[in-house]
Amino acid sequence: MRPTSKRRRCRAVLCALAVFACTRASEPANSAATALDGAALDKWEGDAILASLSHDADFYSQNLVDDWSGGSSDGSFQTKSMLLRELRDSTKRGPTMVCHSHMTLRFFDLTAVVTYIRTTDSHRDGNCVQTTAIETDTFVKTNGHWLQIASHTSSASRRP
Repeated sequence: MRPTSKRRRCRAVLCALAVFACTRASEPANSAATALDGAALDKWEGDAILASLSHDADFYSQNLVDDWSGGSSDGSFQTKSMLLRELRDSTKRGPTMVCHSHMTLRFFDLTAVVTYIRTTDSHRDGNCVQTTAIETDTFVKTNGHWLQIASHTSSASRRP
């Protein structure tokens, strides 16, 4: 028996949360990076999953630098204002499931790079489509708060 859509959504959120609960940040590479920084970025990425699922534009408005740049696997770039407009568009359907795995954090003083594999279920033209991508997020620590300055996505083939 196939799970209901509501059950699938619940499992998707639980999957996302479980991945973040089990994924530990790598040890900081230098004294500027602390275990608190790793935990903060781990939480940031988990909150981003929830924001994607709920179209929470406020999360991105507060946690991306103003001149943020996003590169997508279709070869296009996106600005912060383009992303916020898309999230606020009630006619667009967002992902129904997002799961991160194989997350690695690297610290360089007040800059951090987070890499991971992202699996997403979404609807396109009435069909459920699953995509797998590798992602690289770059952050800068400003006034004690990590802000994302860039994100890049590349398509990845599914692993067996």
